[in-house]
Amino acid sequence: TVSVLNWPLLASGQRAPWREGTTGRRGTPRMAGVTAVHADPEVAEPQTRLAARTSVLGKVKALMKRDHGGGSPAAGPANPASAAGAQSMSPQRASSCGSASSPASVPGASPGQGGADGGAPGEKRGSVVGKLKGFVTGTPTEASAEKQGDAAWLGRPAHLPPKTAKEISEHAKQIGKLEAAAKRKQEQERRQEEALAKAIVVWEGSILASFEQRRGEKRTQRMWREGVPERVRGALWHAAIGNSLCITPDLYHCFKVRAADIRLSMRREGSPSPGEAGASPRPPASASEELRERDHNAIMGIDVDMPRTFPSFQEFKEGPLADALLDVLQAYVQYRPDVGYVQGMSYIVAMLLLHMDTDHVFPALVNLLHHSHLLTFFRVDVQEIGVYLRLYDLLLEDTLPALHAHLQNVGMKPQLYVYDWFMTIFSKSLPVKIACRVWDLFLLHPMYLHVAAIGLLDYFHEELAGGAFEACFRLLTQIRKTDILEGDLMQKILAVKVDPKRYELLKQRATLMDNTCYIGG
Repeated sequence: TVSVLNWPLLASGQRAPWREGTTGRRGTPRMAGVTAVHADPEVAEPQTRLAARTSVLGKVKALMKRDHGGGSPAAGPANPASAAGAQSMSPQRASSCGSASSPASVPGASPGQGGADGGAPGEKRGSVVGKLKGFVTGTPTEASAEKQGDAAWLGRPAHLPPKTAKEISEHAKQIGKLEAAAKRKQEQERRQEEALAKAIVVWEGSILASFEQRRGEKRTQRMWREGVPERVRGALWHAAIGNSLCITPDLYHCFKVRAADIRLSMRREGSPSPGEAGASPRPPASASEELRERDHNAIMGIDVDMPRTFPSFQEFKEGPLADALLDVLQAYVQYRPDVGYVQGMSYIVAMLLLHMDTDHVFPALVNLLHHSHLLTFFRVDVQEIGVYLRLYDLLLEDTLPALHAHLQNVGMKPQLYVYDWFMTIFSKSLPVKIACRVWDLFLLHPMYLHVAAIGLLDYFHEELAGGAFEACFRLLTQIRKTDILEGDLMQKILAVKVDPKRYELLKQRATLMDNTCYIGG
C-alpha cells in the first residue's frame, strides 16, 4: 500500500531509496515512502488510514473523467528526468496527487496555465486538485463547495472514511435541530428576563411599598411561592421578619462594644481561657465569674465555627463580611447570655449578611430567633424539640406513607438527620442558591420548614426506598455532597400539599402526645 502523499515520487520514475541504518519494528529495512503490510495492530492502523485515502483516488478519477468528458489527455511532465515515470501513470493521478507536472502544484501558477490539458480543461482539473487538498487537510475549499455530491467526501479528518450523501443529509438535520434548540433556549431566556423585569416592578412598586396590607393577598403569595427575584430578596426578608422587639442600632452598638472589650481582655491575659485546652476546670467563685466563663466559651466557639461557615465563600474568612459576622454573633451572646452561642447560628447570620444590609442583620437575627422554632433548638428545649420532630413525623406519614414506613423499618429516626436541617433552615445542608428558595418559603409560612424536609425526601425517594440504614443515613446527612437540581427539588417541595389548618391541627396533636421517643439518638 502506497501513501497518497508519496505519489509524486513514484510518478517521477524514481525508486524510493532505502534509508541506511534504519530498520522497521521487526528488524526489516525501512524504505522511504512505502508502508509494508504488517500483522501488528499498531503498524496496521496507519495502513487503514492510507487505504481510506487511496480509495479516494477512484472518486478523483471519476471526477476527472467527468470534467474532461471522459478523455485521458497525456500529461507532459515539467521535469525531463521524470518523463519515463510519468508515462507509467495516468495524468489524472499525477495531477490529483500534486506531481510536478500539475499546474496546481506550481506556486503562482493558475489552473489554466501550463497544464497538460491547456486552457479551460486545466481549470476543471485544478478544481479537482483543490478538492483533494481539501480532503487531505480536512478543510473544504471554495472549489469543493461547487457541487454537494462531489464534496460528500470532504470536510472531515484524513484518517476517517469519506462521508456519504446520507451522512451529509443526517448531519444537516442534526445541525438544524441544534440550531432550533438554541433558538428556543434564547427565546425562553428572553421571556424569563421579561417576566423577571415585570415581577421586580410588581414587588418594588406594589408589594413592598405596602407590605403589611398586601402580604396576605393571593397574588403576593403566588409570586412568593414561584420565586423571589434576587434583587428584592433582602428587602422582602427584612419586611417579612420585621422588628417587633424594637432592636435599635444603638443597642446593637452597645453589645458590639461590650463583646469587643471582653475579647480584648482575653488577649491581654495571655493564658488559656476557661474551657480551653490547657485550662484546669474549676467551679466559678461567683456569678460574675460564671458569666465571664460563659462569654469566653462562646467567643471560642465562634472562632472555631467561623472558618467552617460556608467554606467556599472567601468573604466569610476575611474582609467586611467576616468582621460583620463576628460582630453580630458576639453581640447576640451579650444580648442573650442565657442562650449564648450555639453551633449553627453562624449559618443563620451568614445567610442574612448575604442578602441584607449589615445594620439590619442584628435586628433581623434577634426577631427571627425569637419568633420561630430556632430559639427552641438553640436553647435545647427537649420537650419543644420533640413536638417539632413529632409534627414532622406525622406530616411525613400523611404525605409519603410508604417511605415513612420504610424509614421506620430500617431504624432511620427523624432526630438522626433533621437537626441540621431545622437549626440552620437548610443553610448547611443545601447549596446556597437552593437554601435561599427554602428561606423564601419559610418566611412565607413556618410550615414550609417541614414541607421542605418532606420534599427533599421525595426528591431522593428512589434511593431511600431501596436503601438500608447505612445508605439512608449517609445520604440524608451528606446531602450537600450530592448533585441537586434546583428546579426539580423545588417542584417536589411545592408539590407537597399541606393545608395550613391541617398543619396547625397536627401541631396541637403533637403537643399532646408523648414525644420522649424523639429525645436522644
